[in-house]
This record gives sequence, structure tokens and C-alpha cells, in this order.
Amino acid sequence: VYDAGNYFVRIRPANAEQTFTIELNCATPPENNEACDAIEIDCNTGNISGTNLGATENEECGGANGGAGVWYVFNSDIDGTLRLNTCQDNSPLTDFDTDISVFTGTCEDLTCYDYIDGDFACGFAADITFDVFNGTTYYVLISGFGATNAGVFDMEITCEEVVLDCPGLGNIGDVCDDGDPATVNDVITEDCECLGTPPPPGQVCGISIEVDGLPYFDTGNNTAGFGDDYDFNDIPPLAPDGILVGTFFSTSYLNGDDVIYAYTPTEDQQIDVRLDNIGTWAGLYIFTGCPFESTVGAHGEFADTFREIEALPVTAGVTYYIAVGTFAAPQSTPYDLSIVINSDDCPDLDGDIGDPCDDGDPLTTDDVITEDCECVGTPVIPGQICDLPIEVSSLPYLTTDNT
Repeated sequence: VYDAGNYFVRIRPANAEQTFTIELNCATPPENNEACDAIEIDCNTGNISGTNLGATENEECGGANGGAGVWYVFNSDIDGTLRLNTCQDNSPLTDFDTDISVFTGTCEDLTCYDYIDGDFACGFAADITFDVFNGTTYYVLISGFGATNAGVFDMEITCEEVVLDCPGLGNIGDVCDDGDPATVNDVITEDCECLGTPPPPGQVCGISIEVDGLPYFDTGNNTAGFGDDYDFNDIPPLAPDGILVGTFFSTSYLNGDDVIYAYTPTEDQQIDVRLDNIGTWAGLYIFTGCPFESTVGAHGEFADTFREIEALPVTAGVTYYIAVGTFAAPQSTPYDLSIVINSDDCPDLDGDIGDPCDDGDPLTTDDVITEDCECVGTPVIPGQICDLPIEVSSLPYLTTDNT
């Protein structure tokens, strides 16, 4: 989606003169491009047709990557299941790779509830069935896999009502969410209440392992002793100023057992957080908020070497949640955790003595941080750079024996 204005397109052949044709297709965003403009559907809707052509990209939900999509809203008046299907008899009802994401909450404050990626066996169309409860609103996003997948689709809507022990909540013994981040294993009781059990420190962010001061070390630990209470759905997007170590931001390193630490600095600092003696597919995340609201640091990869987030700025009075986790396989990992104050030799220059820097002077080169914590370069000689050329004052001009 582009703002109104003038845009210039340059077309250049790779090697030789060629002829070409330009086709320009303009599309305005669909009426249900935004969640707050969602089209309402219900159990009597049956089949609908739509398009995401011209739609804007959206936030991620689980494994769905938030491509261009359109929105529908289902205000449930039943307890049961809702099926949304863009695949019929193994034939796609779409002409693009389709994701379906489901959210709860309000159109301005969405919470990822469920998702399904397109099925290769059905031409990458999507088919999802999820639980719905009377009185709950569900926002449905039909999107392409990535920014470039767009087209038209048909979708079948099917409801199945069930009788629950606890209407609007579920059956006795069902897993639920009591909304308390300091409990785990939440289930529906015989009194039709959703209640959880307080866990040991470190299992959830509400009862984290408290880091009272720095430096902090926890050696010889293992995530296997803390359970599997978080997954990719619980990882918020990387903050604009967050620190990412690695080539891309992955939400998969919290799908196994996980441990949560909490650190609240008393002054503004920069900290280094490091894992050693780990197994493969281990990850390190740093979040703010409980439940997690923002990812401020992330480092996950395959190798069993180390994970480290360096020079993370932290603010006095803000609690930072440090999560150690893994892929679903191998499920758990041993680890040694260290949290220390970042110890640059020269904090004002964000570096150590001998590190390269930039003194801002175009007439110097090989700038480095000195023992006096100054960034100093070596003056260039005439002819080394264009800002200090060898002046040719008159002609004819001859220079010899140069190298």
C-alpha cells in the first residue's frame, strides 16, 4: 500500500537492449482491511467470498506471519466449535497460499488465540476448527503467507454446538486460563471456576527467580525441572530498539521447557546476559511485562556453544524477564546463566581500548579508542584520500619513483 504521490520506476536490462511491457494494477484496500472494520459472520452465514488484494500486512499470530489480510468477526452465541475452511475435497477454494489466524480481545487490543497455515496437500489452502464459547468475540484474519501472496477466496463456515458442564467456560477438568500469571495447570473445577496452582519460582513470570543484584550467576541448572508453560504464542514482537543476535527473529525457542528470571535495576544500566554449557536448539529471550509485552533481546540458534545478549540498556524500576528455553525437541537443556553489568573500558564510546571508532575527521584514518578513552585517528598523507589530494599547481607536471 502506497501513499498518494508520484513514484518513478526505472527499468534496465541486465546486459542488452530489450523490449518490455508494463502492466499496472491498482487496488484499493478491501472494506474489511482493518480489524475494527471486520465483517460479521455467524453460524448461519454459510459460505462467503472475499479477497485480500490491496490489503495491508498485519501482526503475527503463532506461526502465521501476518501477511496481507482481511478481517471477519464472530460473536459467539454458542458453546462448541467453529470451522473455517478454504479447502473442499482436497481442492483449494483460494488461488493463493492462505493462513487463517484467530484472535480474542477487542479490535484495538488483539490476543492471538489460534492459527493454521496453508496445507500443501490442498494447494496451500487452510482449514481450521477451534473452540468457541458463548459471549466471546473472535476476530478472524484471512491472510496470505507473506506480503506477496494475495488473491480471492471462498470460505465455508460451520458451527457445532455442544452442551458443557459449565456454559461459557467448558467442562469440569478442562484446561483453562484463570488470568493469573502466577499460577499454572489451570483447570475448571466442580464449582465451574477456573483455578490454577502456584508453581515453584522460575516456572512462570508471575513467580520468577528473582535476581537481587549483579553480578548474578546460576550454574549447573536445567530447564527440565521447570515444566513447559510457554510457547511461540507467548512471545511478543521484537521491540524497535531490541537486540537481535542471529540472522532472524524466531519464536520457536520457547516451545520446550523454560525457566524465567526477573531483574529490576535500581539505576539505568547496560547489562550482559549469557548462557554457557548448553545443549542444541537453546534460546535466550529478554522480555518486559508479565504476561510478556515486548521482546527487548533474543538469541537462539542450533549450535551448542553459547547464547549472549550484550550491552542491553535497562531502565531503573522496570522489570526485565529473562527466559531460557528450547525448541520442542530436544525439550530441555542444561545451562549456566550469568548476568553482569556491561564493562566497556570507555562507556561513553560504547567500546574498549583499541576498538575501532570514528573521530569524525575525514583527514584521519585507522581511528581507535585510546587509553585516555578518546577516539583518535592517524593523519593521512596527501594523496591518500580525496579530501587531501596531491595538488597539481602547474603544468607540465611530472612525479616519479612513487609506489
